[in-house]
Amino acid sequence: MKSFEDQIKDYGDNARGFGNPELINKAIKDIETIKVTVNNMNGLWDHISLCHNKFEENMMNKWQGIDSDAMESEVKALQK
Repeated sequence: MKSFEDQIKDYGDNARGFGNPELINKAIKDIETIKVTVNNMNGLWDHISLCHNKFEENMMNKWQGIDSDAMESEVKALQK
């Protein structure tokens, strides 16, 4: 992302130099959209990892030691 941002900055400088700074606006917006998407995907994968780890922990519990109400509450919290 950093290299794309640097490249867009160079293109923006050139576009301003030629008197057409608006030509680079769509590319700038696209880079910002990509950054937001990447951040959202990172958050999603972090949440998936958290859920996976939580379910792995629950799978290791013995049946006699399971608190189903607490487990259900954890799952509901993860869904939110």
